[in-house]
Amino acid sequence: MFSEVFLGNYGFQGITSISRQRCNSHASSQTDAIVYSGFGSQSVTSLDAQTEAEIIVEEKECSKEVNVFRLLSFLQKMLPIAEVEIEEAIQTSTFNSFREEGASAKMLAEFNSFVESETSQVSSVAFNSRYTIAIGYKQLEHITWCSHKSMIMVYFSMRRLKDGSMPSFSLVVQGCVSSLEFHKTTVSILAGGTLSGEIFIWDLNKDTTALLTIKNDPAIGHSDCISTVTSLVNGSFISSSIDGSVAVWAADKEINVKARTIFTWLDISAVKYTATAKNITIPVAATSSLREDEALVGLETGHVYLWRFGSTKYSKKCLYKHNGSVLYIKASASLMSIYSFGIDGKLFAYHIETGIASCVFAIDEPVSVATITLRSEIPFLLFPVGKGSIFIKKINTDDEYTVPVECKNYSLITSMSTSDNSSAICIGLLNGRAELYELEY
Repeated sequence: MFSEVFLGNYGFQGITSISRQRCNSHASSQTDAIVYSGFGSQSVTSLDAQTEAEIIVEEKECSKEVNVFRLLSFLQKMLPIAEVEIEEAIQTSTFNSFREEGASAKMLAEFNSFVESETSQVSSVAFNSRYTIAIGYKQLEHITWCSHKSMIMVYFSMRRLKDGSMPSFSLVVQGCVSSLEFHKTTVSILAGGTLSGEIFIWDLNKDTTALLTIKNDPAIGHSDCISTVTSLVNGSFISSSIDGSVAVWAADKEINVKARTIFTWLDISAVKYTATAKNITIPVAATSSLREDEALVGLETGHVYLWRFGSTKYSKKCLYKHNGSVLYIKASASLMSIYSFGIDGKLFAYHIETGIASCVFAIDEPVSVATITLRSEIPFLLFPVGKGSIFIKKINTDDEYTVPVECKNYSLITSMSTSDNSSAICIGLLNGRAELYELEY
């Protein structure tokens, strides 16, 4: 049977306990994170050669988390998922859940138009402020690696949908879908990435023809699986890949998306201090938008970078480090804070002005799916636990909830999506279904 660590990459949520660990307030004086430097009014520059070379040496030695992540990435591409074995593992796990008064979940809709099967799962879900939902799928088995076509189902006006409603329309892409994201300001724009490294952008108000298609090409985009596609504050999209690259795709005022790559950033692999170091690529695991021409980049190695970019140049600064791959990042310019959650189960809050990172929450076991959302400028962390429950942590407070959801047939949650200032959450399941809930907390 797969170990719990291996199951985590495929949506394993059999967490046995939640431990509220109060970490030191200053990450620079603790072992939970490494804070490389303050920020404040300082200009953002690259790490010095010695520090970055030390990072290279660290990753060359390959920590346990890096080895596990890379092996899981390989298994995810090449091997079928033993769903029965995973379900058996969940059945043997326990989770002593608790429920705060007033916390509940109401199902608004379930989406089952894509035929449930043992070979397909929901790989990514996204929805916008107009309650439009997009559901992407991927195959669990690949006889020939991603030679098939995959579907993205789009539904409008989710609050008026009923169970079993057919999608408004579907989008067809070559290869499995790995990430979906709606444009922050022009919410009809949808961007997606695939396991084979392609980028697609559509305007759902027009037709199903992609406005932009970037093929697998390292010269202008990515050469491997797209890990994230994120809408930036300035209206562009940022995409990242497990090949270590990050690219920005710009849209003009008429929302005619242009295939303009500001640059592609090969973080550690771009360093050429030694002959061996330049061949090391560090997969990018998470991205988030901060302010105009600013983004956060989280690496598989746990490093969190602040990235500033322009039309001709860029600068990057390593802020702090998790003990494992970064799972999700959320930045708030108004709160002057950055929140990141890692596969190590630790939630960090980084204050931009002081340059201090604090571990504000931690659990004992790894988590594979999570999201962070803002409600009235209050940050919340959400992730699945046990069989059919979602754990909610109100960041910077002691408020915590465990909310049961139905999760048809107790299928594993493979993806989650929320929208700021909304109490709704959409979850994708291993059995090919997706469900929309209104969370009260």
